Amino acid sequence: YRYTTLPGAQENAKKDNLPGAKFDWESADTGRECTPWTEGIEQRHINNDVCFAQWQYFLITRDKEFLTHKSAPVILNSAEFWAARAFFNDSTGRFELRRVTCADEFATYKNNNSLTNYGAVVNLQTAKKVLALTGQPHPARWDEIINKMYYPFDKDKNMFLEHDTYNGETIKQADTELLIYPYQMPMDKSIQKNIVDYYSQKLPEEHIMMSAAIYSIIYN
Repeated sequence: YRYTTLPGAQENAKKDNLPGAKFDWESADTGRECTPWTEGIEQRHINNDVCFAQWQYFLITRDKEFLTHKSAPVILNSAEFWAARAFFNDSTGRFELRRVTCADEFATYKNNNSLTNYGAVVNLQTAKKVLALTGQPHPARWDEIINKMYYPFDKDKNMFLEHDTYNGETIKQADTELLIYPYQMPMDKSIQKNIVDYYSQKLPEEHIMMSAAIYSIIYN
């Protein structure tokens, strides 16, 4: 599906004057974004989720032919999008991803959603692996972004923040917790515990099952 609808995802990116592909949050058979919810258009963690799924499929099947002809164009186009969209902040010497909609949809547009930022780094790392498997070099800018990506972190609470301006608001669903699973971001166990203990108390009373499912995996 993602390979077949890649042209539509490329059209989505072109609307933002960016190269590569901007995979839709909601679409039909074209790949062009068709969500009626404006903020949903910037749920850019979708690019990372698509790339992550493609690579997981390869790790399970070891189907290099599918990787080369189907997954590679999807992964590489997504990486090209991030390489162009990443903003280098001269004053801090770091890369940032601004104005994205968090997986926690209550937050809507925010700068530097930790999940989106790290997912973009994983996307670029995966694209590097794909190119290496086919004997091709990768752009040097990718390494710069990977090494200098910014993640909001609260030193007092010893945990990653959902986004730049997060200040204890109710969240719709697991977001920062996804850094732990499925993304397996390297971090100390104490940070993992702080993230889950803190954000699990920020859910609405009738929270969706996605959060409970993630917590059960992490705790186990």
